[in-house]
Amino acid sequence: MTGDLTVMSAVRVQVDMLNKRKGTDPLVNMKVIQNSDAGEALLDFIVSSKNPKGEYIVEWNAYRYAPLRGVADKSGVLLFAISHRAYGNDNAKVFMERLKSIRMAQITALTKASLPSVR
Repeated sequence: MTGDLTVMSAVRVQVDMLNKRKGTDPLVNMKVIQNSDAGEALLDFIVSSKNPKGEYIVEWNAYRYAPLRGVADKSGVLLFAISHRAYGNDNAKVFMERLKSIRMAQITALTKASLPSVR
């Protein structure tokens, strides 16, 4: 995202959206982890919805926000993310249990990954 925004202003936009969603989504949960040394932040969150049959669709995301670098005369924020999703009530239950064991490893991998270059 290019423009006059900072890492934390970009994070706040997503956090505000998630907070608004809490009224209609019983699974919304989030955590912001800041890396002040790198000027980065990570938003770890889960959302859900129901399909037309009334079954859950559950999604977990980790969004890594970093200052945009390497683009001539442009400033902004780079979003690098990982997402996992499950469809249906039975799959959602398995997904939520599995998430407990993979979440931290996925977050660690995301924070250690080299950021892609932007042109």
